[in-house]
Amino acid sequence: MYEKLIPSIKSKVWTVSFADQAKILQQIDISDLQVVRNYFEGLFKVQKCNCILGPFGEERFAMLESFGCQHMLDEQRVVHLGLDLITMAYSQVTTPLTGRVVLSQNEAGPGQFGGKVVLESEHQGKNIHLLFGHLDPELLPPLGAEIQKGATVGKLGSKEVNGGWLEHLHFQVLTQDGFEAGFANFGYGKSQDIGKYVLDPKLILTNS
Repeated sequence: MYEKLIPSIKSKVWTVSFADQAKILQQIDISDLQVVRNYFEGLFKVQKCNCILGPFGEERFAMLESFGCQHMLDEQRVVHLGLDLITMAYSQVTTPLTGRVVLSQNEAGPGQFGGKVVLESEHQGKNIHLLFGHLDPELLPPLGAEIQKGATVGKLGSKEVNGGWLEHLHFQVLTQDGFEAGFANFGYGKSQDIGKYVLDPKLILTNS
């Protein structure tokens, strides 16, 4: 399923929760990227996987607090609105659906998306938008380009250009209402946003 987004995923995907009270938050300092990198490298070897999944819909108050995202905490935007696919490699990113590029930009700065692409697409007769975040900003497609299902959207960016994160893809699915409401700018929101403004990405990946 996840190879529809990152073709280099060839082995099983290991899920790690980043929700409040999650095991990883008790074991390591999540704000220290080198510590997190070492932890994940160990997981890759032990679990014999080449991708770690950060789930959709988790409430991540404690993690955002560790990263000092006070504006998000003040706005109570603590629910993860996408899937995180952590590979720690500069992998190619592809689209599970054909779509037209309606946003292609570098959202620079700590904690931001870095290279970000949004495709306008259709799924089961409804207009949706696919967001790909933390890409290499030098390899983004032009506005208006049509990208066919399975074709390359971009490449994962390093922490120097992806907002300061470990190398990973944030994949988010927006409804038409969600795109119009500006949710292409938010990787975190509130529980009531799910269904109205964003959809579970697995619905797209398992039916495309």
